[in-house]
Amino acid sequence: MDTVALLVEGLEAGAISTVFMTALETVFWREWGLSGVLEWHENQMIWSRLRGSDRSTLSFFGIFSLHFLNGGLAAAPFPLVVALLPSLAVVPLVATGVLYGILLWILTLFPIHRPITGVSLTNHPQGFLPVAASFLGHLIYGVSLSLLTVLMT
Repeated sequence: MDTVALLVEGLEAGAISTVFMTALETVFWREWGLSGVLEWHENQMIWSRLRGSDRSTLSFFGIFSLHFLNGGLAAAPFPLVVALLPSLAVVPLVATGVLYGILLWILTLFPIHRPITGVSLTNHPQGFLPVAASFLGHLIYGVSLSLLTVLMT
């Protein structure tokens, strides 16, 4: 097993999976604006803090740079974990990808969204829909990540 190759495959699969997630999120962004796409909103706030720029001036370069960086890095260990844990073979890989997407959604959204954006997920000004859209995006990310992992390994 080539650990580095598996990590690189994970990075690539994560970046491609982020493309699918982003395509879905674009629909919600057009409907609800930046605060309606939770991950983009976080990335905008982080980017503006890093750059010392106005938070209200959209930086699609910053939003998408961080989005794809996070998507790639989050997926990097996925093929390695699948290879190292043969017990996962009893679970269809797509289900493992779905669970991975949900895990990322829980670990990366709930603890950081409010501190970064100032917007509560449980009392979002646009209701529950942005949270549901984010969940759906992470499901698409997880499914595509698992399918790409099968194709790449």
